[in-house]
Amino acid sequence: MLSLYFCTVKVILLPILFVMTCLLHVKADVLFSDSFEAYADGGLPSPTWDVYNPSNLSLAHVSNAEASVGSQSMYIRNGDSKFSYLEQNTAINISGNPDALVFSFDIKGTYSLASHEGLSSFEVDFGSGFETVLSDLGELQGGDHTYTGTTLTLSSTASSSTAPFIRYAITVPKTYFADVLSASTVRTKLSTKSGWSNLNFYVDNITVTAIPEPSSLLMLLSGFGLLFAGMRTRNPRS
Repeated sequence: MLSLYFCTVKVILLPILFVMTCLLHVKADVLFSDSFEAYADGGLPSPTWDVYNPSNLSLAHVSNAEASVGSQSMYIRNGDSKFSYLEQNTAINISGNPDALVFSFDIKGTYSLASHEGLSSFEVDFGSGFETVLSDLGELQGGDHTYTGTTLTLSSTASSSTAPFIRYAITVPKTYFADVLSASTVRTKLSTKSGWSNLNFYVDNITVTAIPEPSSLLMLLSGFGLLFAGMRTRNPRS
């Protein structure tokens, strides 16, 4: 009776452990992540990022004044597009054969936003130049979005007050970045826009994630089913 009990436990637990291992192997793969913790406060986020006029640190620098993750973020001073951007220097390799890429970041403004101010553009270079993926002037809306080649332009409603960090997550499916563009690398760029001295921006927690193909999980779960069936065959009930 005791032997039967242990056999039953083994039949139940081993497949569960197998499935848990499978899920660990098919989880989303973080290709790039930066929350600006590795740079000196008040300095530049180099060599990872480029800003306009890096010799003038008043225009853009790493800051410990605000953060959505950790204790630092990237400060971008107000003004025209000449100096209100943050551009990734080195392309990120797209490893494996992901079903989608997810680009996410946090941003906040230091004052209320008029309808012509805010997130001027979030852009991605898929290997042939930057494409404007999303624009969100006025109140920062954040949220989850899907990009397939047409710029996502969110409503430009002015905000009446400041807001905490707002999170954006933009999914780009394989049918676009791989099938249409044949992309093997990506780079990101974020630009802000404002018209007066009290409105500045903080950017944090920029991440690029690869989502595995559903077929990968199905293959692993199929293997689990075969393993479970085999174990049941080897340990029939008496």
